[in-house]
Amino acid sequence: RVQEEDFDSIRDYIDQMEEVFPKRRNRAYYAEILERFIQTTYISNLAREIGALVNDGNPEDAEEKLRESKVPKASNIELLFLPDDVDRLWREETDAEKLKCVPTGIKQLDAIIGEGLRPGELGVFIAPTGYGKSMALVDVAAHAWSKARNIMHFSFENTEDETIRRYISNMTSRTIEELTLEGGKDSKTIISLKNEIAESVGSKIAVSRLVGTRTTTEVLMADYYATVEIYGFEPDLMIVDYGDLMIPVTRGRSKYEDMQSVFAELRDLATELKVPLWTASQSNREGLKAKRVRLDHIADSLGKAMTADLIVGISRPDKDEAASFGEDIVSGDVAEMKVLKFRRGPEGDVIKVRTDFSLSRFVETDAEEIADMKAEVDDDRAKRKWRSKKNG
Repeated sequence: RVQEEDFDSIRDYIDQMEEVFPKRRNRAYYAEILERFIQTTYISNLAREIGALVNDGNPEDAEEKLRESKVPKASNIELLFLPDDVDRLWREETDAEKLKCVPTGIKQLDAIIGEGLRPGELGVFIAPTGYGKSMALVDVAAHAWSKARNIMHFSFENTEDETIRRYISNMTSRTIEELTLEGGKDSKTIISLKNEIAESVGSKIAVSRLVGTRTTTEVLMADYYATVEIYGFEPDLMIVDYGDLMIPVTRGRSKYEDMQSVFAELRDLATELKVPLWTASQSNREGLKAKRVRLDHIADSLGKAMTADLIVGISRPDKDEAASFGEDIVSGDVAEMKVLKFRRGPEGDVIKVRTDFSLSRFVETDAEEIADMKAEVDDDRAKRKWRSKKNG
């Protein structure tokens, strides 16, 4: 806590710093300045104390003071000891601990990762452009919301309105066009819609759009704490759409290093805030050409995969197959999800889900339904091929 007598010194220091660094009117900027001020003040006071001890003829005490200043101060340390705590391997999670895990809502995926993403863990969806990365983030968050979890959603691509539209369609199972036909612009209808959403679970989703090229994890952390302080809103899950568009706190020598740093910092952020964090990453050109996304298809930096706790690849082989026939499957095609990396356990089998872009949702499906859809598509292609030959 800053003492009142230090206010004038801080103001002078900020004025000096703004002459050195470009002015950025945001919390993270002034938090950085304040940290620098505290460090500078500490060093100045330390130098004064050591100088006074030397002048008073106590060089041994001055040396000891200097030695103490170099020793890092321990935080509230919590240790496990072996063999005393070996029974923790078979300890069942408490209900409170289980509540903090956030399931994805896709049963087969949750079965693999066990109850969902845990606080402090970083989950990543990887897919080519247009395969449903942002939709997957919305779908996971909407499911968490339905289970009375508060969500904080940061977006770098979609506007707040675009993101809200996706959530509303997912929550109500109606497209925006359907809601408009129901009188969505009418004030009574809007009130009814708000009540429908609010009364169902009682949790909320806070949506914020930021500029990725100006956003570090320090900015996200500052916004998180400001939201808690100003609105009294404590998120249970954080969504970052998406990490590839951010910048690291400290720039490296290459984009590879920068991207690795961003994802490491995102995981540190999840650990610091004690919340699960989902983000997404683009696959590279090889991933776009491949029928199924692999771990080595992650774009820019394979180092991103090193820091993530969970990586789920999204492939859409039906879409790729349709493209080879000159077709464009807009909805109803089958997507495949596969756990490419899981820190707590093994990879799982391919999970088949049906994509519904109109409702920003993945719908679990079974083998029989997939076979019926495949047969319908093949039959339609055969008919068009026959017509083409007949007219040819």
